[in-house]
Amino acid sequence: MNVILPWKPDESCPCGNNMLLKDCCLGSDGVPRIKLPSLVPTGPLTGHSNENCYLKSTLNCSTKTNKEHYISRSLLQQLGEPLRWAGLPWEKPGVEIRYGPNSLSSHILCDRHNSALSPLDQLASNAFKAIRASSDELNVRSLARRKKWFLISGEALELWALKTICGLFYASVAARNRQSLNKAYSIDVSRFEKAVCQGYVDTPCGLYVTPNTGQRNPLVYAPLSVEQDKRVIGIRIGLAALEFDVILDPTGVNFDYLNRNFFYRPWLINMSSQQRMHTMVLSWPNSPLGSRIVNVRLMPTKAKSQQAKRSSIAIP
Repeated sequence: MNVILPWKPDESCPCGNNMLLKDCCLGSDGVPRIKLPSLVPTGPLTGHSNENCYLKSTLNCSTKTNKEHYISRSLLQQLGEPLRWAGLPWEKPGVEIRYGPNSLSSHILCDRHNSALSPLDQLASNAFKAIRASSDELNVRSLARRKKWFLISGEALELWALKTICGLFYASVAARNRQSLNKAYSIDVSRFEKAVCQGYVDTPCGLYVTPNTGQRNPLVYAPLSVEQDKRVIGIRIGLAALEFDVILDPTGVNFDYLNRNFFYRPWLINMSSQQRMHTMVLSWPNSPLGSRIVNVRLMPTKAKSQQAKRSSIAIP
């Protein structure tokens, strides 16, 4: 599909880096692609394995660990209110608890790996901000007709989701039937290590997107696991009008079902409501612009009813 983007080389780059597009994200093919920085710790290998770091097998840890947010602090701050959690292993059945950003952390990464992976948090936060802004605006009746465009990193969103499920697993937060998954399940963290080094996971694993026809919550998540093999294989995230399944491990995955119902690593997400439409460009390093497009049709609501739905919910 031939897609005409609104950004010119001599204009500010839509990634928000305060540089001209031609000096920032513009690729040699004329398509803007947000470039991921290296996610591998800088300098020579330390040869150290920190027992509190889930990437300890790399033998490239520091000796110090601080509490790391298993859901990015920048995203929690963007939501603007405490998260409501249900189904936590240490709470009674049916109990819902509110947690602020400072509470959602654990000793799961050493300082060295935490610092190296931190760019994913900001890039994912930028992506979620664009998705929520589009959904919120289009859900409110308006006479405005101007289309908005956003550039976000698909590969950063994909890797951030895998970082999140690793963090939730090793922090004993990811649960099934109120039982911590890390008590009886395994996760192939070596696949995440490889993804960090190459910038994305091997096909057919990765990011799958579909319109969310249910209630539009700011953030809902659930670990994806395979009961028969006792493995955590990915994460499902619901955000605004979209649902993401991000697959780390192909064990037991029905990819035929995913390909029928989801869009694999889409380049464009069009959100529309009546006569308005906003478009998010998800950049990927090795696929042509417009090769996969997700179209989301929103029904506008009154501003007051939309505001009532802004409570934050995360469900393990």
